[in-house]
Amino acid sequence: MAATNGTMLGQFFGPSLLAAFTNPTKYDILQLVQVPGYKKVISVSYNGVVNLNPATAANGSGGSGIETKKETILGQFDCLNGATLSTVAQCFAAAFPTNSSNLDIFQIINEGGNVSYWLDYLGVAHGA
Repeated sequence: MAATNGTMLGQFFGPSLLAAFTNPTKYDILQLVQVPGYKKVISVSYNGVVNLNPATAANGSGGSGIETKKETILGQFDCLNGATLSTVAQCFAAAFPTNSSNLDIFQIINEGGNVSYWLDYLGVAHGA
């Protein structure tokens, strides 16, 4: 699947995903949470790995997916209340319900102007 012409959260610039964000504390890039309760259902780690139902995260979660701190690079996004959240794709659909065009969630643009990493609408990470 190729990167899309547009994103939900933006395009960010750097030679790689790791270089695109200043992140010495290795916060998650983004998180999806179930409401009510703010149980973390998805974390996209500092290095772009997508985790379903993470037990803990590098950004100070209280374990078992319960948030105590929300430090992320791009933010923490609420999934629709009552949505089925059994798969990564279901979680991303519930967190970005206005994404009817199936745009990528975000992209990293390298020095040559090419998309070197993208997180697609299904929550699948591509590139490095």
